[in-house]
Amino acid sequence: MEYNKNNLKIISEVELNILNEMENDVDLIINLDNRVVNISLEDAPNYIINRIQLTEVKSILIRHSLVDGNNTATIHFLRVIDLNSSLMNFSLDYSKIYIEILNEDYSLSFNIRKRGLAFES
Repeated sequence: MEYNKNNLKIISEVELNILNEMENDVDLIINLDNRVVNISLEDAPNYIINRIQLTEVKSILIRHSLVDGNNTATIHFLRVIDLNSSLMNFSLDYSKIYIEILNEDYSLSFNIRKRGLAFES
């Protein structure tokens, strides 16, 4: 499945649903059923050896802007379906990256990758 809206690009092997759409932003939800999530950052600093791992993630909420020129998203990894249960969250500028979500045998890979020529319009 591919999601592409207001410059946010997500390529996902798992289902991604719109939870809420407002005038200025959209909330996307990915239900995981308490899985392990391995977060990988392309071009991460050398002191991060390979990944950041979270256990028992119920869902991932991605809130991104619909305002032209605003390429900001906040990613929330939730223990239960409530923002107050966030295990971790961070904001990113998605103008030069895309998100790749891969379904592994016992985990989910959440990869933040640089855009290449294939994404140039």
